[in-house]
Amino acid sequence: MRKLLFPFFLIGILNLALMQVLSWWIIIITSFIVCFIMVQKKTNAFIIGFMSTVLLWLLAAYIIDGGYNIPMAKILGQVVQSESLVIIYMMPFILGGLMGGLGGLMGSQLRALVRKQESTSV
Repeated sequence: MRKLLFPFFLIGILNLALMQVLSWWIIIITSFIVCFIMVQKKTNAFIIGFMSTVLLWLLAAYIIDGGYNIPMAKILGQVVQSESLVIIYMMPFILGGLMGGLGGLMGSQLRALVRKQESTSV
């Protein structure tokens, strides 16, 4: 369990810091690098990247939405023609989580491929 918590928080902290200066796609690269270095199982890599990104974006949306007099979810609801605030909040979290999860999965898979290449070349 401890092996999984450190990459989880590392991805979250790195994403939080790097998203201040770079675009949203940095979550893919961050998850890729952390999972390439630390996470061995591909299922764990996807879950860690997914959950870390979802929780980070949930926290960011809550902070950003609370800073306005008019909730941003209502404005976005009018844009996508949906009345449900749950759907409005879930769309970016799921998409961002998938990007973070797939980045982590790619990192874990590349790690497995590199280790396989090293074992067959020796």
